[in-house]
Amino acid sequence: MAAAGGDRGRRQNPVPSSSSERIARQQAKLTRDLQSAAEMAAGAVGGFAGHAALESAMEEVLYLRQRDQQLMDQVTALVKTQRVMAETYQAAQAAADRREAEYKEAAAASEARAVAAEAAAAASRRREASMRKQLKSQAKTIAALKVQRNEARKGAAQPQCQE
Repeated sequence: MAAAGGDRGRRQNPVPSSSSERIARQQAKLTRDLQSAAEMAAGAVGGFAGHAALESAMEEVLYLRQRDQQLMDQVTALVKTQRVMAETYQAAQAAADRREAEYKEAAAASEARAVAAEAAAAASRRREASMRKQLKSQAKTIAALKVQRNEARKGAAQPQCQE
């Protein structure tokens, strides 16, 4: 009975035996290991997720850099196009200014020719009037000379009295 009583005593007041302690320690260690493994797995998943997020972020940065470069290239092309357009506009404006100056010069020359032609026409009219006057004067002189000649002829044709 002692053995039975001894067993009963153990059941009533269990004393950890070395094997139960060992099992409890192993279970605690296993629990800790599982917890650590779970944390490591979560960390690994987080690490993979973090790595994937980092990789995604790097891809996004690369895409944004490429997009930024494309935009800068477009801006550069637009600036060059704007510069060419400005130079073309300036050249066209300079050509228009030259044409306007040529037109003004031609108009001034045409006006000067018109004034000169008007002056020449006025001078021609004055010469014509002067020549008419001279012709009238010469016609009067010729008429007076004819009258004198006719009178002289009449006088020469009349017999003169001899005394």
